[in-house]
This record gives sequence, structure tokens and C-alpha cells, in this order.
Amino acid sequence: MMKQLLIQLIWIVIMISYFIYCDLDIFKLNGVITTILLGLWVLGTAMMITLYRTKRM
Repeated sequence: MMKQLLIQLIWIVIMISYFIYCDLDIFKLNGVITTILLGLWVLGTAMMITLYRTKRM
């Protein structure tokens, strides 16, 4: 479980650093890159939850 939390933390750091790189201006952000980052984060989270549940059974 610690490895999964570390991966989540890395994604959050990547997203925050990208927002800071764009001066935290949401309207200036490239929508495609933001959508890809958020999509990968949600997909990774869903996969980690699914793997955790299947290993537990």
C-alpha cells in the first residue's frame, strides 16, 4: 500500500509543478495536457484500487 501512496504523491507533485509552471492560470493551461494528466491519474488510481481488491480476496 505504501508504494501506491508514493505513486499518488508523485502524480500530485507533477500536476502541481505543471500548474506552477503555467503560473497557476487555469485559463492559460493547455487543455490536452491537463486532460491527459488527470486521465492518467484517475486511471492509475482505479487500477491500483482494483489490484488491491483482487489481491485481498
